[in-house]
Amino acid sequence: MAWETGTVANNAALFNKIRDFLTTNADLLTAGEAWTQELGNTGVLVNGDQITLRGSGLTGTDNIYCGLETLEDTGAETYNIRFWGHASFEPADLPREQSLRSGDQYILCWNNPMTYWIVANGRRWMLVVKVSTVYSSAYCGFFLPYAAPSEYPFPMIVAGIADGNGRWSDTSYRYRFMASPGYNTMSMYWPDNVWRRVGNYDQGGGTEYGEESYADLSGFIFPTRHYDSEPPDYDGSPSDEDIINNTDPCFDGTYILRDLIPISSAAGGPYHGLMGALDGAYWVPGRGNSAENIITINTQDHLVVQNFFRTGFRDYMAIRLL
Repeated sequence: MAWETGTVANNAALFNKIRDFLTTNADLLTAGEAWTQELGNTGVLVNGDQITLRGSGLTGTDNIYCGLETLEDTGAETYNIRFWGHASFEPADLPREQSLRSGDQYILCWNNPMTYWIVANGRRWMLVVKVSTVYSSAYCGFFLPYAAPSEYPFPMIVAGIADGNGRWSDTSYRYRFMASPGYNTMSMYWPDNVWRRVGNYDQGGGTEYGEESYADLSGFIFPTRHYDSEPPDYDGSPSDEDIINNTDPCFDGTYILRDLIPISSAAGGPYHGLMGALDGAYWVPGRGNSAENIITINTQDHLVVQNFFRTGFRDYMAIRLL
């Protein structure tokens, strides 16, 4: 795995940085895990460009496709990156014309310098970018499925921070990070070859899952789901929110990291079950914690990231830097 941090001038520069890091980073090349660009401008990318990248996994045998493009609207002051995944590839089609394509995800940026962190292996890449005092983040690629490759050959998740081309300063209830996704900010490819939405919050009111709206989404992320009423197929145990909101650092000052587990819901998906875990992203307690802290566990460093503009006790995750 490889990672890098630095500063870019604007969203177009960040777009170039993502492409160049994934395709040319020395550690990825040495490990045989560099991504390749299949479609789009191979020179300096500018606003409006679209590209397709392919990850070959850890053994060089996978075909993990994602598309990216920049979006700029000076009147609305939006300077963002849109990205998506797709489970098939046709070289004659444009990036946004690929079939078996996920829903769009958005990284909210601005037209000013930003600090970024990008982490990748051959299976997935993750991005964190600091925009003023908020943190956009993204996950794109395979997660770690609780199934054999023959049972789940394409376990892909695409997660951003927003469900549309918004402004970085918006405080929409829908704008949330991968550790507790908002409505339409995470897409997952199920074993039955269908992209479905995963989220911890419903489409109306910005509140928790309720029985009437639960079917709008096909899955959720444990342990950060938050709700008032009991959704279908739930056994009535203490809610995930109760568990994580009261978690403190350990007595020695270290932190517990919890796997982020996508769970398929029988209410909106084909069945109910634990699907796997995100690769290198974890929920971490927010008490005594803050964004950009470095947590070291078993000699591995983890970057603490907040939930966009939120800084509550439950609104942090940790990204493994290796």
